[in-house]
Amino acid sequence: PEGSGRLGASFPRRMDVNPESAPVVIGSRPRPPWPLVPKLVFVSLLLGSFVSVEVLLRALPRESLEDWQRLIDAVGILFVTVIVPGSFLVVLFSVLLFWPQRRTFLRQRWAQVKVALLVLTLPALHLWARGVFTGLRAEVETGRLDGAADTLAFFRILVEVTIAVLLVALWIARVKPGARTVA
Repeated sequence: PEGSGRLGASFPRRMDVNPESAPVVIGSRPRPPWPLVPKLVFVSLLLGSFVSVEVLLRALPRESLEDWQRLIDAVGILFVTVIVPGSFLVVLFSVLLFWPQRRTFLRQRWAQVKVALLVLTLPALHLWARGVFTGLRAEVETGRLDGAADTLAFFRILVEVTIAVLLVALWIARVKPGARTVA
């Protein structure tokens, strides 16, 4: 019983520790879940790869058929070796991060918006861009460079929209708009 004179009797038998009122140990921080760091690395890689594609589409010369073929090859290599595997790894680590706390995340509006944004837009943009890029490659292979210039402009728009979607998703994840914070 409390106050009976023995050591520690004045404390309740069961202490519910509130994380906000728990003592802070200097030099210790809560560890982030292990999939978070690889996910951030692969998201950075993915976003940087899309920016690299945009730079290639703007910077590489397109005066001759060889220039066009070099551009198509460079962008194709980036997609096959970096963007597609990077997208797969981002999804894998996102699921590993999301799954243990899925009920908590799905109750939060910002997480619902982010998941909906990515699930609806990225596969659609991928399929659309793949079709446009295949058409661009066919126009370059047949030597129709005027049509290729128009198709390239449309492909650039798709890459820019993809970059914008990724930036909005990163902003939602960082800012968590509408999330209630306790001061």
